Amino acid sequence: MGVYAILQINTDKRYIGSSINISNRMINHIRALDHSDHHNSKLQAAWEEAHGLGFEFYEIEEVFERKALLEREQFWIDFFDSSKTGFNIMEKAGGVPEFVAGRKNNPRKKKRKSKQQLLNKPKLTEDDKNVLEHIEKERVKAEKRAFLQICRIKRIPKSEAAAMVGALTF
Repeated sequence: MGVYAILQINTDKRYIGSSINISNRMINHIRALDHSDHHNSKLQAAWEEAHGLGFEFYEIEEVFERKALLEREQFWIDFFDSSKTGFNIMEKAGGVPEFVAGRKNNPRKKKRKSKQQLLNKPKLTEDDKNVLEHIEKERVKAEKRAFLQICRIKRIPKSEAAAMVGALTF
């Protein structure tokens, strides 16, 4: 659970979002972008112009309390000014643009899926698997950085901290 970014590397423009399951959310973004069905027209246009190349998906911050999720997303939207200089359409976290609210696939409207729809769930492509692998590597790096930061705060010597990080399994 946390706040994530979709970064277009050559323009340094970001889309900031939050989710209780970042890996699934990023896969949903990629699938929608690849099918020209993303709710964010600015991000969709940039994706299509670059043919989906040159984008990086990463977790900015892990959030431990669900009630703090939108607050932290808002912090990062403001920090990167991503509603003015990036891809965020809304200035406020958690907002659903009017044109999305009325769509059939509105995430706020839950539909009951038939057994057949559940059985026909698409399998992960190689690209999806590569994205998941990249996300997992970034998550491990972020956890190691956080651990090292805690070690610095607790004034644990660098050599001890590095040995502890090497022994950790995430």
